[in-house]
Parts: sequence; structure tokens; C-alpha cells
Amino acid sequence: MSSLKIVFSMVEPAAVDPVLDAFSEQGITGWTVMKARGKGSQNNHEFLGMQIEPEKEVIVTITDEVTALKAQESAKEAGQLNRPGKGLSVVVDVESAAGLLDQQDK
Repeated sequence: MSSLKIVFSMVEPAAVDPVLDAFSEQGITGWTVMKARGKGSQNNHEFLGMQIEPEKEVIVTITDEVTALKAQESAKEAGQLNRPGKGLSVVVDVESAAGLLDQQDK
């Protein structure tokens, strides 16, 4: 089994489609998108004295190491992750996976 990686890319909702388009251009055909919210050092906004929690969407894909780095770079470019408060992308080693490997054999 080759070395698998999971890529978590947290982006603004408006950036999801551009990131997924960029993934498709890299040959990445499978992903999951989940809604998320949180707070970071760049997101200290208030409205009428209430703290605003910025919403993000998390795009998750599992792939080989080379493609994972391409996915991260695609998310960085399309999601403008080099700008403060726009999100982030991380690549993590996959120790074990079920289901995914069964699908690769077909």
C-alpha cells in the first residue's frame, strides 16, 4: 500500500467551488465538504457587542502523498489561504483506512 495522506482544507464558503474546480484539474475526483465555524487570531469581529464566529467549510480528501501536496497548493491558491483569516490547509498521514482501499481495487 502506498503512503496515504488526508488533506483538510478550511476555506470560506465562497471559495469551495473554486477549490473543488482546482482539485478536479489536479485529477482529484473524491472529496467531502462539511460546514464548520470557529475562531482564530485573525477573526476577532464584533457586531453590537456580540462576538461573530466566522463560518468556514472544510474540504477533506484522501490521496497519495504527491497528489496531497498538489491538493494543498490548489486549496492555497484557489482559497486565497495566503491572506489572513481566509482559512488553512493541512496534510496528515493516514495510519489506516477502510472502504477507500476496497474502492481502489475496482
